[in-house]
Amino acid sequence: MAKNQLNPKANYKKTYAKEFFNLSSNGYFPTEIAAKLGVPLKHLQRWSKDVRKPEFGQAWDLGKEACEAFHISKLNKMIDEGASGPMLQSQQFILTKKFKENWSDKQEAKIELTSTEQMTDEQLKAQITRYLLKPNTKNLLKQILEGKNLLDLGDTDDKEKSA
Repeated sequence: MAKNQLNPKANYKKTYAKEFFNLSSNGYFPTEIAAKLGVPLKHLQRWSKDVRKPEFGQAWDLGKEACEAFHISKLNKMIDEGASGPMLQSQQFILTKKFKENWSDKQEAKIELTSTEQMTDEQLKAQITRYLLKPNTKNLLKQILEGKNLLDLGDTDDKEKSA
């Protein structure tokens, strides 16, 4: 069966791991990769969790990171080249929809109440502040795109050298 034709009875091949990673590294998402390999997406998802196929599980995990890196790199290139408006928004949309855990507007703070019972008030305030001040990548990107100067790296380096 030729690739791009879906084969619901497709058997696993070790070459799928390398192909999955290579395609992910070029910005393809699992749905697109499944179509290119000619296997159902649910097969790829199942293989990624199958302990008898550790190479595919590793390719799945690393491929997800490589795909995100591809799209971040693409966004950075667009910014460097002075792109604006819909082009940047479309790339940002891809990042917010496909990589929600790193690009979401929503931040979740999890504090284990059992461990806070033994904390002093100062330790508890420090922990809460750490969660509240955790940078949100999407908001930082938005501020950069709006031209806001978030950090003066020269001053930071000078302060660290003098400390």
